[in-house]
Amino acid sequence: MTAYNSKELFTVLGQVRLVDGKKRFVPSSTDHLASLMARLPIGKLISCTFFDKVPTRSAGQLAYHWVLVTYIADYTGDCPEEMHDAIMREKFGTKKIKLKDKVHEVRRSISNKARFPKTDMVELINYDLELCEFYSIKVPTAEQLGYLPTN
Repeated sequence: MTAYNSKELFTVLGQVRLVDGKKRFVPSSTDHLASLMARLPIGKLISCTFFDKVPTRSAGQLAYHWVLVTYIADYTGDCPEEMHDAIMREKFGTKKIKLKDKVHEVRRSISNKARFPKTDMVELINYDLELCEFYSIKVPTAEQLGYLPTN
């Protein structure tokens, strides 16, 4: 079997649409796709991979979450990493996976690789703020800390 190295050639945005009763990829600009394809030699082996475009959490949102988690952990006497784990499990639940002969409960991740949705991050931060209010913890706003724009 032949090994191949991948090199990105170009990106074309588009949508899945119903065309003549069938789902089709329809590029946002057919002219742009045509001009890019014209550069490729006939017979060139290429691959096509589709990615969904999901707005993901920002670095500022992540930083603000960790500020809030640290406030809560300081108040309860727990470490921030464990508090983060508990908050994630409380807010989003867990699922069971089987590994060999054991069943484990796992939770979602907010790492860069996880591509955590921006809307879920807003929910998480709001839950952090609810917890701070529950414990009567006074916290600066995200804007005051410089994590979000003021306008």
